[in-house]
Parts: sequence; structure tokens; C-alpha cells
Amino acid sequence: MECLFQPDAYLGDEVIDCYINLIKAQEHLKCRSGGHVHIENAFQFNFLKRDSDVETKTDELYPSKDMAQITSAERRVLLYLDHDMVFIPINIREMHWYLVVINARNMEIQVLDSLGTSSGRNDLIDTIKGLQRQIDMVSQRKELKDHRWPDLRIASWPLREIEMEYAKQTDSSSCGLFLLNYIEYWTGDELSDNFTQVYYYYYDIMRASWTS
Repeated sequence: MECLFQPDAYLGDEVIDCYINLIKAQEHLKCRSGGHVHIENAFQFNFLKRDSDVETKTDELYPSKDMAQITSAERRVLLYLDHDMVFIPINIREMHWYLVVINARNMEIQVLDSLGTSSGRNDLIDTIKGLQRQIDMVSQRKELKDHRWPDLRIASWPLREIEMEYAKQTDSSSCGLFLLNYIEYWTGDELSDNFTQVYYYYYDIMRASWTS
């Protein structure tokens, strides 16, 4: 955790994942005004992105003899479908973090980015394509019913860039801190009232540590 208090420190996968686990352990954050939430780990988008390559057949990614792989994908899909929102951290070339929210109630893909719309969305598009292929694969193996999603054609859902207004970074390295705050305080429609206070509380701690 020491890197949180280093000036210009970029937060890597392991640190992000550690804090995500702490957030996931808080029961009151599992259900918000926008519905039940599943928070994905910092590595998962890489596997979803991998599965987006249509030149690689699904049965090559998940061969029928490898039931462990198939079962893993099936568990993931069923877990997602059992929640109204799925939070997926996206890491662009190990340089920038932003948050993707699959909002099933609104049937849209929400993007919370502390740099606004200045970053490309190719990683996001590939992640959604990969998830769609996993959903399609699982639906061919079993009937998907009694879940929370009104539509399984997630690749057709609109992409909505959330205007963060005051919740934007003004430096080149705090995207990871913003990501963690988005994960903790996004309700599905807005950031909770605590966001600004909590962010600047931690930012003040970091500034104090840099100058001490």
C-alpha cells in the first residue's frame, strides 16, 4: 500500500486488486440504488478481451475436453447475470485505468474515466465482444433463464460516457485512485455525495506524505 503515498505513483494490477477486495468485503456496497453489484478483479478484462478475436473459434478457446475452462466461463456468465451491474476495471497498456459498468437495468455500458473521453475505447469494445461470445457459448450449452438481465445481446447495448465533472484527475498518475473511488461510490446513476470528501481526504494525506 506504500505506493499510494508516493508522488506520481501509478497503481498496478496487484495494488488495484487488493483494494478491490477490500471494497468487495463491505456488505453495504453489494447492493446500491442501481441494484446488486458484482465488482470484477483487475485482471479479468484481459481474458474477456482475448475472447473477442473472432478469428479464434470458441471451441479452440474452450475445447470440449477442457471442462475446467468451460465451467469457469459458465460460472462467470451466470455470476454476471445474477447482478444488475458488473464493474470491470480497464487498464490501457499499463498506463491508464478507467471503469466500465455493465448496467443491465438501463441496458447500457457506462464508462467512468477520470481523463474524460480523451482515451480510446478499443479495449472496452473488445472486452464487451469477448463477454458476448462467452454468453453465446454458455447459452448454447444451457438455457439461461431466471436472471436479472432483460436482454443478453450486450454487444448491441449503447455506450454511455459519464461526465464526471468535479471527479476528474488533474495530473498524470492518479487514475488508479479515481478508479477505486468510482468503484466504491458509483450507484448506477451518479456518484454518491461522499465521493468528493473521501477523495480529497486521501489526496490530502498523500500530499502531506510527499512534503514531510
